[in-house]
Amino acid sequence: MIAKLAGALVGLFYLSGRFSLLGPEHLDSDVAILYEVRFWVLLALIGVTLMSVSRGSARQLKSPRISANRVVALALLLPLYVAVSAFWSIDFYSSLLKATEAAALVAVCVCIIPFLQSGRVTVMRHGFWIAIVTATGLMCLLACFSDNSDRMAVLGGGPNTFGRNMGLLFLGTLYLQRRSPATKAWMWYPPMVMSLLMVVLSGSRGALLAVSVGSFIYFLIDNRYRTRNIVAIGGMGILLLTTVLATEIGNVAFEMFENRILDQTLERQYMSGREDLYAAAFHLGREHPWFGQGLSGFTIIYGINYPHNIVLELFCETGLVGVALLALLLMAALSFVMRYRRHCDPVIWGALGVMLASAMFSGDFFDSRGVFLMALLGSQEIVTLRSAQSWAAGVTRISSCSYRPAYPSSW
Repeated sequence: MIAKLAGALVGLFYLSGRFSLLGPEHLDSDVAILYEVRFWVLLALIGVTLMSVSRGSARQLKSPRISANRVVALALLLPLYVAVSAFWSIDFYSSLLKATEAAALVAVCVCIIPFLQSGRVTVMRHGFWIAIVTATGLMCLLACFSDNSDRMAVLGGGPNTFGRNMGLLFLGTLYLQRRSPATKAWMWYPPMVMSLLMVVLSGSRGALLAVSVGSFIYFLIDNRYRTRNIVAIGGMGILLLTTVLATEIGNVAFEMFENRILDQTLERQYMSGREDLYAAAFHLGREHPWFGQGLSGFTIIYGINYPHNIVLELFCETGLVGVALLALLLMAALSFVMRYRRHCDPVIWGALGVMLASAMFSGDFFDSRGVFLMALLGSQEIVTLRSAQSWAAGVTRISSCSYRPAYPSSW
């Protein structure tokens, strides 16, 4: 129960972003942090983690499991390095807010570790997806009844953020569909289709590409429910086509797709000025290639919030060291998934694909926090005896594996 609650709080921390109960005109006040949802969610998560440890509920389970320790270490090290880079920033005080956000991400990652050590991360993931589906489902309903004359967005967040969240709603419903009986799997098709329509209605090309990448990763990893996946694709395709042809919201989504994808992207090659931001960030990084300009260097020099690309942001503000840490994290995650594909949760790794692809086109480092959270939540899997025996039959040299699973003595 505690692990499930902790997972729900991790999901709420991700979704809360920078949302504040104060209006934009009061965000510079001294007490603004007290009105930010993420502040209270982080305090609650710390309290739940301490409660788990103090009650002894974090004792290790005897269930065999596989862990990606390198992923865990790098997912902690990179945000910590980003926070430390404030010390060589051009303006230390201007970088404090961004450093605080990176430190908050480190704190959340640290809170996940006790549940990794206890083998309860799968329970934690369940709570995470329940919170994600509930909150993003409410966002979807709010968007349906709101007056959005152009691109869809809610609660002060931009269309790119809304599209990314709707991508998580799609994967979250896919997670719940996997856990439901085969005879009731069809019940999840309508929310899946609605989430995809919302991604299109957001007008975010990055979000649409990110959802495509995440879905591809999901179907690439998943090998247990291939028949159900084929049926789901067919069912969603029929329902999506019916919605587009027979409903007003489907017609609006099709017009948005024509405008944003076919017209602006393919025909006119419109990039919303991203190419200039990318060139500026790359030029800035070349001036101090190893350690960068320091945190918030791009904002201080150009007066623009961020370059809308996590790699270029790391390069210009933290240098090649930050880019190398991100590359090592992704390589460690890829190695873990390729080695233990039969055991990996395809939904959480598909979500990481969504977060990473989105981070290449929009947002700053804190907006990319989902990359690190998904990597941690997917860095451990419980090995059932059936799947473990099937996996072991295809492995000839278990003793030489970098990630050695704990397997039962009955083998």
